[in-house]
Amino acid sequence: MKKLFALLIAAGLLFSLSACAGGSETDERTLDQFKEAIIAGGYVIEDEDTPLYELIDATNGVLFYANGEIVVIYEFADAAELKKAKKDHAEINSFETNGKFALETSVTEVIEIFNSVE
Repeated sequence: MKKLFALLIAAGLLFSLSACAGGSETDERTLDQFKEAIIAGGYVIEDEDTPLYELIDATNGVLFYANGEIVVIYEFADAAELKKAKKDHAEINSFETNGKFALETSVTEVIEIFNSVE
């Protein structure tokens, strides 16, 4: 009986540990990959600068003009930090998001390109 009980406990521990192991993927994409996708979509990037990304708790950001239209991409530590920032900063709730990245622009085609980057 003790062996059966010990086996059940061991199986339960193994199951609980294996359930906790999955689902935590790291987003390895970079701001440059999003810029390259926009360029590949036929846009010319000009006047690149760094936005004040710290104001919305982002870790990095890039601001540029794509065919004369302003585009700002913010990078956060991870998707959870982006979600938290959206709660803390109402002004970014309308931004498109893709993983740990947020996009500020009104250009529909750039939004589609941004959402297609995997």
